[in-house]
Amino acid sequence: MMDQAIVFSNEKGCIQGCVSQGVLDLVLLKEVHQKVECLPAVEHIIQQYIPKLERSDNITKALVDTYILGKSSS
Repeated sequence: MMDQAIVFSNEKGCIQGCVSQGVLDLVLLKEVHQKVECLPAVEHIIQQYIPKLERSDNITKALVDTYILGKSSS
């Protein structure tokens, strides 16, 4: 089996923004994937408990970070 470098050139989906000069940032990809994975659950919670006029990107970010923190500590 031979080792070969993988070069990323056409980013789509979660990998967008995680490639710099053809190199994949795995740590950043993991963070992005976790956020995308939990976003539907977080949006559901926001719709249930936060009135439309009080919703913001900061609330969404805080709930996503909380969700990820809780998932990683269990």
